[in-house]
Amino acid sequence: MIASLFGASTPVLAEPPAECKMEMVGEEVGVLLQRADVAANKNDYQHAEDLLKLGAAELQDYYLKPPTPVILDDTGMHLILAEDADRRREVRLAVAIRRRVLVDRLQLFNQFHHQSC
Repeated sequence: MIASLFGASTPVLAEPPAECKMEMVGEEVGVLLQRADVAANKNDYQHAEDLLKLGAAELQDYYLKPPTPVILDDTGMHLILAEDADRRREVRLAVAIRRRVLVDRLQLFNQFHHQSC
């Protein structure tokens, strides 16, 4: 948030421009991805999966919004495979699938939505 001072030193918070919000989303998802990698390296696959799910929820479908060109997005099918792995209690496999999906989506997001604020 950006603070501005008016009158008697009363801080007023201003919303960042939309393009900066988009950049912040990408940065937050990148941090969640890194934290998931750390958890997976410690064999804490459930925590890694929770972080990857949070990253996907944060990114939502921003990676597909204009100016992204029309693409065939099959990552949703991969998430179905991850859910199936969860049902079979193969959390490590689910983490690997979810990580790949989040990396792909974040890469698309960064390629088409990276702005400098």
